[in-house]
Amino acid sequence: MREYRKAVFMCQLLAGFSLVLSAPGTADEVTPLAQFIQSRSAAAWSEPGTIMQGRVKFVTGSDIWQPGEQFADGSDWLALVCHQTACRLQPAQLTVQANSWQGHYDDSPTAGQTLLFKTAEVGEGNVVVWFATAKLQTWLTPGEVTTWYSPQGTSRPATGKGTLEAEVALPDGSVAELVPLMWTVAAQDRLEPGGDHYSSRYYLQLRSQGTRQMLLGELGTCYGINGITPEEYLRWAGDLDRDGAADYLISYIDGEGPVHLYLSGDRKPGQLVGLSGVYASPPFGGECSGD
Repeated sequence: MREYRKAVFMCQLLAGFSLVLSAPGTADEVTPLAQFIQSRSAAAWSEPGTIMQGRVKFVTGSDIWQPGEQFADGSDWLALVCHQTACRLQPAQLTVQANSWQGHYDDSPTAGQTLLFKTAEVGEGNVVVWFATAKLQTWLTPGEVTTWYSPQGTSRPATGKGTLEAEVALPDGSVAELVPLMWTVAAQDRLEPGGDHYSSRYYLQLRSQGTRQMLLGELGTCYGINGITPEEYLRWAGDLDRDGAADYLISYIDGEGPVHLYLSGDRKPGQLVGLSGVYASPPFGGECSGD
């Protein structure tokens, strides 16, 4: 078993992860990542039955099914549309269709809605995210949005580092790094003795301006390293709330999972960003099958 874990660790390390807490240590050894794991917030995951959570409400994707009846037809939406590195917020329309869905582990279909979004303007570009408009968020209005990374651009791995890290070039000449960190089985056993720990877990750290911050949420919950790429977890970076500092849209969808919006305007002392919104992706059939 020890040799097997060693081989797995080497494969993961070569795949581009920064390794943390892998070597045996004392029972009372606590690193910053261990502190984060122990105190991770339930806000990183939507409450059961809640699709949009937080002060900023949003949805990713279109022609998607969601359980329940939480949405209604309306034009109170904005689409973040990106073409290369240029992005803008455009008025959008939501049409809701009653529909049901049944996963292969469900005894009966679940009633829900299919969400059909459409931008009011015709033009080039792809929609990254749909925002529900809110009067209190005065920055959430139609117009150009300062963007430093979009899906049409390139998420460039950090030179000389792991291939799964992403860099975002900031306008002051500095670089923000997003670094996946591996929480090994040995580390889990040490921090949470007696638990059933069978595989490594992966978290994302934001590094910028001499500060390191763990982002809430877990990467690759279904497919491990096969479900983690910079292009998948980094959906957008720029200045959405127009305060001059970087904001990020981070996806933890791997089979299923949440998408997080991190805004600099919601950061607490010692942080780079704060969690401003959570979107729960559509549920699947279970067991990470996607059926």
